[in-house]
Amino acid sequence: MKLLRSLTLAAALLVVGSVAATAQQTMQFNSAATGFNDGQYYVGTYLASYYPGGPQIDVYCVDFYHEINYGQIWTANFTSFASGDFSKTRLGLAGLTNAGALGLYEEEAWLATQFSNPLYHDNNDWVGIAHAMWSLTSGNTALIDAYSTPWLAALETAKLANYNGMDFSGWDVVTDVNATGECTVNNQPCGSDGTQEFLTRTVTPEPATLLLLGTGLLGLMAVGIVKRTVV
Repeated sequence: MKLLRSLTLAAALLVVGSVAATAQQTMQFNSAATGFNDGQYYVGTYLASYYPGGPQIDVYCVDFYHEINYGQIWTANFTSFASGDFSKTRLGLAGLTNAGALGLYEEEAWLATQFSNPLYHDNNDWVGIAHAMWSLTSGNTALIDAYSTPWLAALETAKLANYNGMDFSGWDVVTDVNATGECTVNNQPCGSDGTQEFLTRTVTPEPATLLLLGTGLLGLMAVGIVKRTVV
């Protein structure tokens, strides 16, 4: 009976821990995945890892007005698209409704998938995709240029086709916990309120690990219950 109570408590703590771990995660920014750039900024896929010692993941920058440096460590809120609550993202902090924020992040997520499309693998393609993503949330009309305009048109076509059934449920917004909102006023930078915001398709590892452990413990509990019933 003591074993059963102990396992129940442990499983409960693991479940609670998994819920809490989905909110924040310490991250380390590693590098740009390629050397593609627009003459000032690297574009495309970037690499970050869960800190300390966690796996490396692909992240996609959706924030033109903030900065991050190689090796920089920061704490981020992970907001799942599926959650419907974007209050901790830059768009949510800027006052957009959840529906409005989700719509913009979905547009940027679709554009981000084009980085891995083998049809678009040169510098100009990636500059166009990045500029299109940045223009959506920055309000900087200078980013709507010869590179990004075709991609913004392609985005509208994709939206009409409902993104060809693209599943956005596995996407997360990665927002510095110190963020205070998106800059959209007169195209002016809004200061040093945290690092850049990103999208990623990979959830934090802790919840999955904890859930697996919790499931295992629940399995042990079931075995114990069955044994006691048989006896």
